[in-house]
Amino acid sequence: MRNMLLVTVAIVLLGGIAAVVYHFASPKVELQNLSQQTVDEFRLQLPSSRVTIGPIAPGEFERIYLSPQSHGGEAQYSLWSGGKQIGSGSLHYSLSGQLFRKVTVVIRSNGSVGIDVSG
Repeated sequence: MRNMLLVTVAIVLLGGIAAVVYHFASPKVELQNLSQQTVDEFRLQLPSSRVTIGPIAPGEFERIYLSPQSHGGEAQYSLWSGGKQIGSGSLHYSLSGQLFRKVTVVIRSNGSVGIDVSG
């Protein structure tokens, strides 16, 4: 009985550790809307997948986890509101160092977009 309890505790503990590692190690996109305008949709076309987040209300923060990419290269992003594209651009997405990678997108109060890729 005691061995079964120890095994159960060990499994739960390992599951918790795996969840924490996944949270910090997985590539992710974080989006913060500091503007006064709701953004209907943020689209990020990565080299081998596509991410869509939205709607994003003023002051809202969103995070989405990515699958590791099988191809590196140019990634395209766009912001949409009211059926119109209100911003777009591109960034380089490298295959090396995908673990712990974070793409941070900030929609500034003046409507401009800042993007930073770390990790």
